[in-house]
Amino acid sequence: MAFRNNVALLLLVMITVMDWHANALRADMKRVHGSSMTSSQRLSAAVHRSSARLRKIETSVTGKAVDTDLAAPVNRGNNVAEFLVSMGIRTPPQKMVAIVDTGSDLIWKQCQPCKNCYDQTDPIFDPSKSSTYAKLPCNSSLCSSLPRKTANTFIHSPRVDGFTDADGVLGLGRGSFSLVSQMGSRFSYCVTSFMDESPSDTSPLFFGSATDLRELVGVQFTPLMTNLFRPELNSFYYISVEAIAVGNRLAYISQGTLDIQEDGSGGFIIDSGSAFSYLIPEAFSLVADAVDLAVGWDRADGSDYGFSLCYQIPQGNTTYVFPDITFIFSRNVPFVVDQKYNFRLVDEQSGLVFMLILQIEETSALKSPSILGSYQQQNYHILYDNGNYMLSFAPTTCAELL
Repeated sequence: MAFRNNVALLLLVMITVMDWHANALRADMKRVHGSSMTSSQRLSAAVHRSSARLRKIETSVTGKAVDTDLAAPVNRGNNVAEFLVSMGIRTPPQKMVAIVDTGSDLIWKQCQPCKNCYDQTDPIFDPSKSSTYAKLPCNSSLCSSLPRKTANTFIHSPRVDGFTDADGVLGLGRGSFSLVSQMGSRFSYCVTSFMDESPSDTSPLFFGSATDLRELVGVQFTPLMTNLFRPELNSFYYISVEAIAVGNRLAYISQGTLDIQEDGSGGFIIDSGSAFSYLIPEAFSLVADAVDLAVGWDRADGSDYGFSLCYQIPQGNTTYVFPDITFIFSRNVPFVVDQKYNFRLVDEQSGLVFMLILQIEETSALKSPSILGSYQQQNYHILYDNGNYMLSFAPTTCAELL
């Protein structure tokens, strides 16, 4: 069910359920899908979560709620989050399970006394049990910097369905309230494979000196961009995508198509909260045409599954290869996504193969940003360096970091 939640204060977080040594902080991000799910069930749940995430981002850009008849089922492990992390807040620590969100700045959870709160598994935070809790007056500089507020209350109203696994949000955006800004200016993560025969539910998240990628082979860099036209959207991590290649074939996307537009809409973001990647129609259609040429099969209807591009494996065809897809970032830096993270066979019986990059169905004159989702980030160690306005990444077997 949809909810609106009143949060009694902005929580400056002391993280206790993580490893800390030598100015290095490490946490384990847990994927929300259940370990008992089949591959096709995980795929279906990820589509629903990605759709909900896209609607949230679109609302941020347009300022209007996006109507849709697609709702995430209200089941544990099947909500709008991709990754959860356990942490402790205040002294003595009270447990909190939070959504890891690179598109949000606030760190928030439900607090006592709490009216109209949604159900959560862990106890609601009780300020009376914390020796370090303190109220902030409404005229404090911290409070006045928030986009929405009432007396001693911060409002968070994400309007989501099935918000059952998490107690709150861990904001890792670029704003001053996020945990990244409070602890320095950089963090990294490495998304493990989760659709393979032995999927991992856990991916490592690093802060401090643990984020260093310099010793890794194949490290590349691309600048983080700033939305000069809509500064309120700069919690998102914008990057410049100059071209997209399908195999060795360029999809001839017009220059500037994926740039931030003069009204502040559009652009391209890298996001932890979306499972799959999304492209605006002008870019998606050209990428899909290039895939058609590479595959050589007729398209099938995958709309019942929520995917934008689908193929039917020809009868008797037992050997087939799909192309890698390369996002070419600013300075001609390639981000190569292996074909197994771009295409997925639902099951042998149906013979349907989906492309795991989806088309944005535009509902407003303001363009939604295109998105590089976490599925296409698998087995890359990715460093967000806000201090130097730089995104670094290196191909890594992420399970070896666990």
